[in-house]
Amino acid sequence: MKGTGWIRLHRCLLDHPLMNQRPPEWLRIWIAILLGANWKPGKWWDGKQNNDIPAGSFVTSLEK
Repeated sequence: MKGTGWIRLHRCLLDHPLMNQRPPEWLRIWIAILLGANWKPGKWWDGKQNNDIPAGSFVTSLEK
């Protein structure tokens, strides 16, 4: 179910270039990527075969 669970952010993120040297949108995109990652291994059908997607990974595209 979407919208459940949590991720952990370390305080050292405050010193990261994404916080200090890049536009705020970059951090927002990075957090969206973290929230979209699998928290457990999964499968993804690419139209031809099932592919294993490990925990901490996700599938996306430029169109999406």
